[in-house]
Amino acid sequence: MIKTIYAHTAEIDDVSAAISEIKDQISAEGGLLKNTVGIVGAFSDFVESGVVKALSETFPFDIVGITTIAAGGSGLNELMSLRLTILTSDDVRFATALTAPIKESSGEVIAAGYREAASKFEDEPALIIPHAPLLMTVSGDSYVRALDEASGGIPVFGAVPVDHTIDYHESKVIYGGEAYYESMAILLVFGDIKPKFYIGTILKEKLLREKGEITSSTANVLHEINGKVARDYLVSKGLTADESGDIPAINANPFIIDFNDGSNKSIVRAAFAVTPDGSVVCGGDVPVGSYLTVGYVDEESLVASSVEVIDELIADGKKDVFLAYSCVGRYFYLKFDPEVEINAMREAMEKAGEPWSLIYAGGEICTLPQEDDETVRNRFHNVTLVMCTF
Repeated sequence: MIKTIYAHTAEIDDVSAAISEIKDQISAEGGLLKNTVGIVGAFSDFVESGVVKALSETFPFDIVGITTIAAGGSGLNELMSLRLTILTSDDVRFATALTAPIKESSGEVIAAGYREAASKFEDEPALIIPHAPLLMTVSGDSYVRALDEASGGIPVFGAVPVDHTIDYHESKVIYGGEAYYESMAILLVFGDIKPKFYIGTILKEKLLREKGEITSSTANVLHEINGKVARDYLVSKGLTADESGDIPAINANPFIIDFNDGSNKSIVRAAFAVTPDGSVVCGGDVPVGSYLTVGYVDEESLVASSVEVIDELIADGKKDVFLAYSCVGRYFYLKFDPEVEINAMREAMEKAGEPWSLIYAGGEICTLPQEDDETVRNRFHNVTLVMCTF
């Protein structure tokens, strides 16, 4: 059994007041059990003011997490806040590690961090919760591949940081009271748990009907669809190119990718730019042999997708642990007002009497449900709401 305690503060400048507020919330929930870990999402100012560091100096458990642009949850009404999710148990165990800085060749660095955390117990972990850095030179899919190779494919659920600046230069991973630009914080959960994953993307009625096969790509760069230059294919489906061949609103229409590998859930890829040769740069890998559908997002359909997946989660019954991340891309589609999605989650979860927490992220890592409900497919996601319960 795991007990979950949610605590928060909106007090950025007064460190003592912030810590006192969180202490009081933990005490009100009856305190901690034998094994404990904390997962934090914090507006970046909480790093600069010293509140994040004081958390780790005050409480006798490891704390990992990310900076965020906004957070929501039970009892939390301030977007510029620090949200701390505490998992505490007498039988489930937790282990953490911080990797060395990750460069373009990230596999062995991540594997070493995983082995460090995994070595703390003799049995195999049931869940990996990574908080990975937001790096322009490293694809989010490379994080997933490295963890899969190191662990043998254990389910993964985590996120990449984000922040409120235009270029995201304050986006950091949090570990042990410090913040890191290039390292991954790894949390492993050991014990008899059965995590279940939920993914909210784009409603089916908001997809163009025709699927195109990806016939040429390099990692996250899409070269050809159905044998046609990617830009030309997209223009043929209604996207508009300017005189230079660019598609100015390329990021307004995310791509839905079916990996054609037995997954019963597709994933979303954000499109960032068109190269001079007509290729399209995406927010994650777009493998050859996958199928692509152009999606359409508006505020109504995005919130509806959130409610749909929340309803599915609630229907599955109460769990001890609830974790959720939503992409900053959804925040953009909501006209820079994350309260729209947060309020939708608040209404659904509180109506069901369920405590909850939501952190906005720069990318999401989540296992895809499979047709056989057995095979694990860990994926990196864009523009997606991901949730994990156990």
